[in-house]
Amino acid sequence: MLTLLIAATTLLDPIGPNNVIPRPSEVRMPYGVPVELDIKNLKICGGSKSENVVRLFAEMIRKDGGRVKIVKLGQKSDITFLLDPGRVRQHLGKEGYLLDTGQGLRVTAYEEPGLFYGAQTVRQLLEPKKDGKAALWNLNIVDKPRFPWRGMHLDCSRHFFTVPEIKDYIDQLARYKMNVFHWHLTDEGGWRMESKKYPKLTSIGAWRSDLGTEIWNYGKLEFSGPGTGKKLYGGFYTQAQIKDVVKFAQERMVTIVPEIELPGHCLPALVAYPEVSCDVTKDPARPYRTTAYCAGKEQTFTFLQDILDETMALFPSKTIHIGGDEVDQFFWSHCSDCQARMIKEKLKNTGELQSYFVKRVEKYLNSKGRTLMGWDEILEGGLAPNAQVMSWRGMDGGIAAAKAGHPVVMTPTSHCYFDFSYDGTSTKNVYGFEPVPAGFTFDQTKLVLGAQGNVWTEWMPNYAKVQQMIFPRMLAMSEVLWSPKDARNYDDFERRLTPAYARFVREGTNFYSEAPTADYGLIVMGDSCEVSFKMPPIPGLSMRYTTDGSTPTLKSQLYTGPVKVSKPCTVKARTFMGTTDLNQPVEVLCRNPLAAQPKGTGVNFKMVAQGFDKIPDFSKLTATEEGNCTDLSIDKWHSLPVFAVEFKGYLKAETAGSYEFHLTSDDGSALWIDDALVVNHDGPHGASEKSGKAWLMPGSYAFTLRYFESGGAESLKATVGTPGGVVPLESLLVRSR
Repeated sequence: MLTLLIAATTLLDPIGPNNVIPRPSEVRMPYGVPVELDIKNLKICGGSKSENVVRLFAEMIRKDGGRVKIVKLGQKSDITFLLDPGRVRQHLGKEGYLLDTGQGLRVTAYEEPGLFYGAQTVRQLLEPKKDGKAALWNLNIVDKPRFPWRGMHLDCSRHFFTVPEIKDYIDQLARYKMNVFHWHLTDEGGWRMESKKYPKLTSIGAWRSDLGTEIWNYGKLEFSGPGTGKKLYGGFYTQAQIKDVVKFAQERMVTIVPEIELPGHCLPALVAYPEVSCDVTKDPARPYRTTAYCAGKEQTFTFLQDILDETMALFPSKTIHIGGDEVDQFFWSHCSDCQARMIKEKLKNTGELQSYFVKRVEKYLNSKGRTLMGWDEILEGGLAPNAQVMSWRGMDGGIAAAKAGHPVVMTPTSHCYFDFSYDGTSTKNVYGFEPVPAGFTFDQTKLVLGAQGNVWTEWMPNYAKVQQMIFPRMLAMSEVLWSPKDARNYDDFERRLTPAYARFVREGTNFYSEAPTADYGLIVMGDSCEVSFKMPPIPGLSMRYTTDGSTPTLKSQLYTGPVKVSKPCTVKARTFMGTTDLNQPVEVLCRNPLAAQPKGTGVNFKMVAQGFDKIPDFSKLTATEEGNCTDLSIDKWHSLPVFAVEFKGYLKAETAGSYEFHLTSDDGSALWIDDALVVNHDGPHGASEKSGKAWLMPGSYAFTLRYFESGGAESLKATVGTPGGVVPLESLLVRSR
């Protein structure tokens, strides 16, 4: 048996069966007998100053289902954690560690963060087994991170998340060796940090009018205050809760970087304390249509310095994030105080006034021993002398800042915005991100602190949705930021995701999994047809299906290949991991050609001027506008900030064959043919395309095309690949009968 084990080790991937994420820097697997550990009866110990790591590791293993006893150093133990500067090479830094199995499982580090990250590696090595036993191949791991800033952001302004949810978020960061939690506490959606000096920031600014089923709408933000009788949405963190969360994060080696937005994105503060806004004539219906603190009043800076003092008292982070992005300078250009400031300071325009604002705040933060960080808009008008830049509008802002000698965190929308759909920003896309721009010198490269994933929550009303949007993309980001660039391999990473998916299911953590796809959403059949499905590329999944239109369960037929259908029916399929269903079912409508063609009167539309985060049921909505039209254009509603529209009519298939329908939209769209959902491109997203197929016989078919715009850009384009070529969907419309 020993010979077989030794032979096997020579054939394994260098990581072997470890499945550690992020991938360690260097792994050696010397010959020898594997180390066997009983997870149900572990004994662990630690040396001087490692008590925190030992305690947390024990808690984590217990949470994972194991049993742990902490014993004194020198007693017999299974795992030992040691801080040993004399033994550990200092080039590993404060976050590096050594792990070896030469004399039992031992983790050694130069400082406590390294010991903690070594413990996270051990935790993944000890994934629970059914028999409670884990056999570890002989290992020698030398590991350290590539970047010092390995972050995740969470917007708690637009939607509020509880303290237990915030702690879970931090726990997940720590598990995958992320070390920065960028806590977005103030924005247009609500003020979330308690202020003792300005209590109305939370008594008014933390509670906005509840929109009911409408999850988010910039045009309807209203902070009316208590006692109005209106249903309110929101919440805030008390200073005691924040101190508790900060301590929780510190124990897990996570630095919390707070973001207090200024000069813009400050609607709740201006409603609560209008004296720090510009004194100009405003629209009575929406007095805070544009939101920015008045740059001309000294009272504004006194107010913000007081807020920053409270912030710094709560958060020990050296870095304080002030936002600085998307500042609407409209009122500044009409405000006598702001114009007087510009004259006094010899500022040419409002862009330079914004730079003055940021530089003044930076000077105050520097006087308190803190460093200002902002989004890349703070470059405009001149960058504050000691500022750090978070580059989100691509990499150009970060490149310019680094070349000017400023530290940068790269977080471009192309790879790092986890509120974007997986269609546009896939896990593979995130994994392919490279934070250091090509052509950087050695000194410029050192200024790239790292990167982070950003989670803006307009369309994430609960923590389960947040989890779905970050997992598994956060794991990809963790490996980008920890592991050596030349050691990364997506196929290997995807293999190592297998135990992570099982862990998510076991712990009740929501995550993203593609729904199964069907070759055709609609099949107009002859005597028979075959229905084929494709499962998402996640190891360990199974697929069940039904042919009577019912929702598949674990007792339904196991899908092993194409399903032969000999009579009209609806085939539904669903994926499972273990006993957990992962998706809504995908369905295929199989039917015979219609004996008589339906009658119709061209294309009808129904438009509703409301905001939605998914395609609504139009049968339950009252139309803002409805009638007949000759095309499928949404241009006529271009001036509306939000709306949804439904088109209903008939299209004609001239020949039998496969028809592939394409929808390109910003935001959600969907297409039904004869009540079969053929293209589902639902949800808020940027301009992107989805397609689906139908097998049609010659004839006319009812169609329904639905679209919603949730704010920002809007676009809708529909095309179809026919047996004769690709044409606009409009060319197949039956315009009259």
